[in-house]
Amino acid sequence: MKDFVEDKFFSKGHYLSKFYQALVSGLMWILVFLPVIVTFKLIYTGAENNVVTPEWFQLEIIKIFNKIYQLVFLSMNFCLGAGLLLTMRNNFRIKHLFKKKVMYNAEAMNKKLILVEEFYTKQFSSKEIRVNKQFYLIQPSQNIESDKLL
Repeated sequence: MKDFVEDKFFSKGHYLSKFYQALVSGLMWILVFLPVIVTFKLIYTGAENNVVTPEWFQLEIIKIFNKIYQLVFLSMNFCLGAGLLLTMRNNFRIKHLFKKKVMYNAEAMNKKLILVEEFYTKQFSSKEIRVNKQFYLIQPSQNIESDKLL
């Protein structure tokens, strides 16, 4: 399926897109860990200050943790269900839509294929010789330099 997707994140350039995605990812990770850090900080600073909590407060904490447990349980179920539905939708699209619809620029692809074929013919030999020979000896001067690959 990689033939259908053109991801500009992994191609050369597009630094603004890469910066934006890295920034958003970093902020989301901060949002994930911030409540945990704050909770542990409150727990440990309260224990260091010998804070005595009344019994009613402890009962409220138990109720709060039960509500948090229920919320996390429902959230996990929702995320699993949504992930399953999105996976099924994506699989349906791959099986039905992507096979019927051209998802890339065919004209640009043909131009690239022509350029690659010209380069191979100039570098190695004609296509007939390359395809019909079982063993083909390449001279060290014919090796492709890494800057010519892209």
